Amino acid sequence: MTKSKTKSAAPLDEVMLAMDVVDTLRHSENLVARELGEEGRATALMERLRKVYQQQGIDVPDRILREGVAALDEARFTYSPPTGGIGYSLARLYVSRKKWGRTFLTIALVAIIAGVGYNFVYKPYVAGQSAAAVERVQVQLPQEMETLQASITSIAKEQSALAQAEEFVMQGRAFAAAGDTEEAEDRVAKLQALFDTLK
Repeated sequence: MTKSKTKSAAPLDEVMLAMDVVDTLRHSENLVARELGEEGRATALMERLRKVYQQQGIDVPDRILREGVAALDEARFTYSPPTGGIGYSLARLYVSRKKWGRTFLTIALVAIIAGVGYNFVYKPYVAGQSAAAVERVQVQLPQEMETLQASITSIAKEQSALAQAEEFVMQGRAFAAAGDTEEAEDRVAKLQALFDTLK
């Protein structure tokens, strides 16, 4: 059982050691590159690393040092941040949500409240007012004119008063049919004034 643990742990140790080699190489590569050209760079790096690890008391085999140098050349353990693309843009947007999130939510909430208010409060109110205005001009005003005309007919003793009442009623009905509330109201007021005068 301990052998299997040792076998499974060894590759991880080697990977970690190779990563450490790459890290050490990365920090000392500028010095070596200045000292040497491209030729002999790998050999010089391996020698330098061997000395660094010997000073720390770590025995690193040449194979791992070669893997570390190769990994450095391949940039295997180097993080390269992504650039461009829709996924990158969406990730940046998500990460910066603290900056724009509250403003966006506030605007969205105001838009939702305005939309609900407009569709479920204002529009029904306007429709109700419009329906009430239509009801007033098409039903109530003609009824008031007829009632006033009947009252005037019952108390009028002169034909001219009946003719004037008939004229006001005809004009009022025409205005009501045309949807002119103001003129229809005016004819009702004139009929009421005539009735009051006759009384």
